[in-house]
Formats: sequence, C-alpha cells, structure tokens
Amino acid sequence: MSNWSITGSWTWNSSQSHSGTYSAYGPISPSGCHYLTLSNFLSMPTNLTPTLKFYKRIDTMSGWNGGKVEASSDGINWVKLNVTPNYNGTKTFDEPCMVNGEACFTGSATSWIQHTADISSFIGNNLKVRFTWAVRWTSIYNGWWIDDVEIGWGSQCTTQNSNLPGSILNTLHLSKSSNNIVLTWNEPGGSCSYNMYGIYRGTFPVNQYNYTFRSCSISNTNYTDENPAESYYYLVVPLNNTYESSYGLDSNTSERPASLNPCRSQHNTTSCN
Repeated sequence: MSNWSITGSWTWNSSQSHSGTYSAYGPISPSGCHYLTLSNFLSMPTNLTPTLKFYKRIDTMSGWNGGKVEASSDGINWVKLNVTPNYNGTKTFDEPCMVNGEACFTGSATSWIQHTADISSFIGNNLKVRFTWAVRWTSIYNGWWIDDVEIGWGSQCTTQNSNLPGSILNTLHLSKSSNNIVLTWNEPGGSCSYNMYGIYRGTFPVNQYNYTFRSCSISNTNYTDENPAESYYYLVVPLNNTYESSYGLDSNTSERPASLNPCRSQHNTTSCN
C-alpha cells in the first residue's frame, strides 16, 4: 500500500485477496469515516479515455455500513464516481462522509466483483481517487476489501517510414501474481514491422520521465517484473531491428521523450496500425 494514504482503520490484509497475497481491508470498527486515498496525483491525458477498475468484496450489515469510490482534481473537493456494476444498496444513517439514503456498497457479497468507474470528467486534469468507508455499527460481519486497483489510459505510439514497429495502442494490462507484476498486451497488427518489445519502467510521479529499460528482447506479449522493490509505472514499446516506437503522448498531447538508454532509435510520426 505504498501508493496509498490511510485515514482511519484501513490496513493491508492477507485473509482475503483477489490475486496475489494481500488486499486493502476496511474493518467494521471503529465507527466513523475511513479513507484509503491515492497518495500522488495522476495527470490524465487529453487524447485518450481513462478508466478506473477495481475488485471489491464486502461483508457487512446492510445499510448500517457503506462504501463508495470518489475522485478529486485538487485533493480537497471530492465527487462520487458512478460505477458499473452499480452500488448495490443505500446507507441507512447520516455520517459525515455519507448521507442517509445514499447509494453505496453494503450488505454481504462475499465473492470478488470487478467494478469500473467513469473518470472521463477528469480528462486533461489531475486525478486522485479514494475509497470511503462509512462505519456505523460493529457486529459479527467482517468489512470491505479492495484489490487490483487499476487506473489506465493505454498509450498512443506512432512511427515513420515503411519500417514501422507500430504501437500496442490501449491494450496494456497489469496484474499481480504473488509479489510480481505481470504485464500483458496485444500485438500492434496492421502493416507494422516488429519482432520484439522493449519494456520500460519508471517511478512515480509519471511526469518525471525517469523510465529505463528492463528488457529490449521480449518476443511474447507478456512480461513479469519479479519482486519489484517499489511501485512503478510501465511502458511497452514495439521494436524491430532498426527502430523502436513512440513512448506515447502526455496530458498535453506532446511526445514523451525517449529513455536516456533506449533500446533502438525512435521513429514516431506516422502510424502503421
């Protein structure tokens, strides 16, 4: 949970998880409002549609305790996000963070369910998300678990001349496997000329552009980063024997700079897929 800030009783828990060993856990005590908040702002691109995905499991007294997901561009003013599937119930009592009758996650649904939240209103702005857990009653129930949180907008990579590696477009997916991070993506396709991929990794915030290559010779459409010591973001760049593709566009629709130690020379002005 190194990327998250805790206000209240949220903790790192191994009793339940969707993947890997741990999940974020909000217990049913003490009463009050408990927040699990992304520590750093993310800069949302202007030319791609961002999405928030997460898995949740809940076991609590229906209506008495409730959870919701919120977002903010300044860390002060928060808006509740619409989710699919929808919130499954309503809060019964007023809390400082949740009013009587407000739609929320509540009751007992002990299988893991993936939800997608609409964050399109933050395109071109900064973004923080938080999971808000309003507790009124402690009982024999267990609480709320969150796992595999993913905020993604893919990448947009382009190249030039007839020997173009192409791009993986908006297909990069990250997941956990024990203590490892697993990357999967789709091939560029089209008329692109590629035979391998370069994997780049950087530390947050994303706009520091401190990514360095982890490998320049991945021939499959998957890669496992074993036991990463910190939290990172990743870029997957198609390669051929001569060129590598774009590193994508930032929130100002400007090309991200190439790594100081790139796998290949970069060509990025014309798309082949």
